[in-house]
Amino acid sequence: MGQPNLLMLTDHAMKLYNLEDSQSDHHTLIELKTVRMNSNEQIQQIRYDPFQKFLLYLDQNQKNLYCKSILTSLTLLLIPNLSIQTFTYNFIEKTLFLIDSASQTIRLYTPITCDPSIDIQMHMWTFNDTYNRIHSMDIDMESRQLIFASRYRFFLSDFSQPNQTKVVYTTDQDIERFIYESIFKRIFWTTVQSNLSSHSVHTCNLQFTKCHDTNVRLPFAWPFGFFNVRIDDNSNLIRMK
Repeated sequence: MGQPNLLMLTDHAMKLYNLEDSQSDHHTLIELKTVRMNSNEQIQQIRYDPFQKFLLYLDQNQKNLYCKSILTSLTLLLIPNLSIQTFTYNFIEKTLFLIDSASQTIRLYTPITCDPSIDIQMHMWTFNDTYNRIHSMDIDMESRQLIFASRYRFFLSDFSQPNQTKVVYTTDQDIERFIYESIFKRIFWTTVQSNLSSHSVHTCNLQFTKCHDTNVRLPFAWPFGFFNVRIDDNSNLIRMK
């Protein structure tokens, strides 16, 4: 199986695709793998490890975090019975960061693997006063930073003190959902339009010094992603290959 660059979650399956670029405006979508899920699972978030080739996903019904191998379909319960607000995963260092809403802590689990013989260690920090405002998080593996979003703000912290967040950007529009694009080192997020019929996509560089509306409008806040995006900081347009 080749390296997937598109991961989609359907009602009871996760599908991995290659989205291949072409010389025209059309792209070819090639399905690489379908991973079936249990019908009673309510999956809210997923992450993919391209090196170990497994999926991490959160089942909100059981409040468990699972690892599922895409090669063997083996499913391993990694972290049980947690009220996980949000999580992100560093596949280079095999570390998982999550926010537990019950204890109001941020936790680090390592090493993450689908091997049940490996003991996972946990480290825990009490959040500073930003906890109640954070609704989502992502990770920049190269600079070893965590990125958090609240309703109107973005925060950053480093791996050594993940609970010590600092405000780096404030907006007057509700931040709905965001993603971090590691190749171009840009953050993209959606905000709802005043007429509630579309969602604007905004972007900043990781330093939050160059930010603008992309002029892209979506019919939904989530999910969204970018493939072969070219960004010009002197323009407010996103140009797709």
